[in-house]
Amino acid sequence: MAEKKTLGRQKIPMAKIEKENDRYSTFSKRRSGLYKKASELIEQYDVDMGIIIFSPTGKPFSFFHPTVNSVIDSFLSPHTQPSESNLLDAVNTRDKVKELKAKLDEFDLAKDDEYNQRPMPDETDQKKWWKSIKEFDAKEPSESNLLDAVNTQDKVKELKAKLDEFDLAKDDEYNQRPMPDETDQKKWWKSIKEFDAKEVKNYLIYLESTISGLENCLMLLEKGASSSAQAPPEDAN
Repeated sequence: MAEKKTLGRQKIPMAKIEKENDRYSTFSKRRSGLYKKASELIEQYDVDMGIIIFSPTGKPFSFFHPTVNSVIDSFLSPHTQPSESNLLDAVNTRDKVKELKAKLDEFDLAKDDEYNQRPMPDETDQKKWWKSIKEFDAKEPSESNLLDAVNTQDKVKELKAKLDEFDLAKDDEYNQRPMPDETDQKKWWKSIKEFDAKEVKNYLIYLESTISGLENCLMLLEKGASSSAQAPPEDAN
């Protein structure tokens, strides 16, 4: 029987994350995952949902469906009939969510069709691409290149930590914004309905190409850094 090369799936112990930056970034990711799970429960079982979270810095975050008032009223008075205004708001919100979900599914389908219809690179382009990778791996790293690779890895980690802090600050600012009144909400829904689907499609294609280019650059940087770090030292003789 072949011996396992990895340790497999490991259980992560439940303990407080000591590093402050790691704790903030992990909280932001877990919160997004919790919202995603809540959305799946709502979509599959048509339930009402309410979540209130306080960040490590004490900032409140919330997730409610269909509305805040309907969920709180149902929790405080489960056997009481909701008011007519709350019931009407809940029905309208559910309809809007279903409508936007249908539009998002259409955009995703159009994006997949656009991706599948893109022209594939010919054999000459593939050979040039593989040749450039082989030439990149064959280069002997110098001491300066090795130092640059180490500095690049440190910069990537530093920028990632700053990006996580920025995401957390952005979420805090979003949750502290004043709630729009009824007139602003009507204008907002009207702007969504009038939004051009073609512009959204083109923007998604642009984002996809930009993200793909950034991922390729990052992959080359990481590949160069790892190959430089594993290179044997030069012979002193």
